[in-house]
Amino acid sequence: MPIAARHLLFAGFCVLVGSPCQARIWTDVDGRKIEAELLEPGKHEVTLQLVNGQTTKVPVARLSTADQAYLNKVAREQPKPHGVPITGTISRCMGFDAYWPSASQCSLDLKIDVVSEDKQAQKFVYQSAHYQFVCNAQLRPSVVAAMASLFEGTHELLRVLPLNNRLTATPTKLRVFLFDSMAGYYATGAPPGTAGVCIGSGANAVILVPLESLGVRKIPNKDEFGVDPKHTNKVLAHELTHALMEDQVKAAAWYIEGSAEYVRLTPFAAGRYRISDNSAAIIEGVTAFGKKKDGGRNLGKSPELPPLEMFMSLPYPRFVANPQFNYGIATLLTYYFYHLDGRGDAARIKGYVKALQDGAKENIAREHLLDGRSWPQLEADFTAAMAKLGVKVKFKG
Repeated sequence: MPIAARHLLFAGFCVLVGSPCQARIWTDVDGRKIEAELLEPGKHEVTLQLVNGQTTKVPVARLSTADQAYLNKVAREQPKPHGVPITGTISRCMGFDAYWPSASQCSLDLKIDVVSEDKQAQKFVYQSAHYQFVCNAQLRPSVVAAMASLFEGTHELLRVLPLNNRLTATPTKLRVFLFDSMAGYYATGAPPGTAGVCIGSGANAVILVPLESLGVRKIPNKDEFGVDPKHTNKVLAHELTHALMEDQVKAAAWYIEGSAEYVRLTPFAAGRYRISDNSAAIIEGVTAFGKKKDGGRNLGKSPELPPLEMFMSLPYPRFVANPQFNYGIATLLTYYFYHLDGRGDAARIKGYVKALQDGAKENIAREHLLDGRSWPQLEADFTAAMAKLGVKVKFKG
């Protein structure tokens, strides 16, 4: 059951939390306490699931004597896992040498495993191929499969894009917390007005989503939930992209948000992303209100831009301070580097991503995007490419 939101401090980790699941109180050697669930025991280190879904690793030696005794008891009992473990056959990502796909399609016959259903604790756990869903309400597997289409479809898109997103090949399922009410969702600390949020990053990321954001609603006069087949929420695809993006690649605000907007605006239905004809939807989403009036940036077709070197160097806090404009321009830049730059083979953006994955600093990796061009030359190339799409960009100064 949800508890009152509060700040907890534990080994230097501070977070606003509200609990969607059962947990126990842990104490460190300095007497500081947190409420968390044991996710992964270990001889020298344990992974704890905080009550808002985030995870943190704690050295066993830092835990109280009582907690260490509890861990020893867990180890002795060696409880058998219920359902499918949180590991499995995870699809390998495509390499940099693969062709850019025209579409991606996840399986329409999504197999959903019921891991556990605890009505008393109001904790129901389900799994698809790459995600584990933890809900505070019981759902039929068919309902989970219907909503999992967006999750698995987005995972498949990012797997087949030839950007070597290695996170999509990790042997750990991403965790998604689902809530049967907006109140329960907001009680976790989710930002007001959001339809879903990704907390954390990389393999430790968790996604918080209210069921209504997925078109899942309680059926009138019945104690069960159903799916509205006409409902779509591409905003969630944006958050899923953040969850699947590797930490090393999250070095520049323009690419963090531009790549997520590229996915959000690419046409999607029944587990399928249509990549080959996404230019119209992306341009509509940036310049107006979106193809289905579902969240466009409305920048018009003659936006005035700051110098690209300045824009692509914006620190994240300054970038998100002007989201409508900056997200829109970042989307155009991402589309340009994916499809229009050079020979149209995304060679420069691949070099940029590979350099970041290999540990290069962002300003060094950015040299792959320039590829010998000056910044004014890059601006001229970008301007010419946008003009072919009907967008007349102009740079200030």
